[in-house]
Amino acid sequence: MGVIRVPKARALAWDSGSGAATKPSKSLEVVVGHERIDYDTEFVILASTGIWEVMKHQEAVNLIRHMEDPQEAAECLAKEALTRMSRSNISCLVIRFES
Repeated sequence: MGVIRVPKARALAWDSGSGAATKPSKSLEVVVGHERIDYDTEFVILASTGIWEVMKHQEAVNLIRHMEDPQEAAECLAKEALTRMSRSNISCLVIRFES
């Protein structure tokens, strides 16, 4: 897990575990980091393992880069993860910055 830099976009990943009461969590480790957001940053993707286990960071960026609505972009990533048969928790947040 961690942060990856891509031009004018940021993709961050976290592992929130399975969340199921009857199954042990995949990881209890909290990943903390920092990244400078500057005037060139278009958006940030915060996503769980369910997204990142089925697509690379750059694939996610390319998939939503053209979308202006962050809600639509997050839903697109979640639907794509389902289409690709993700087997983990799918959580996603997209924050878009105005230029």
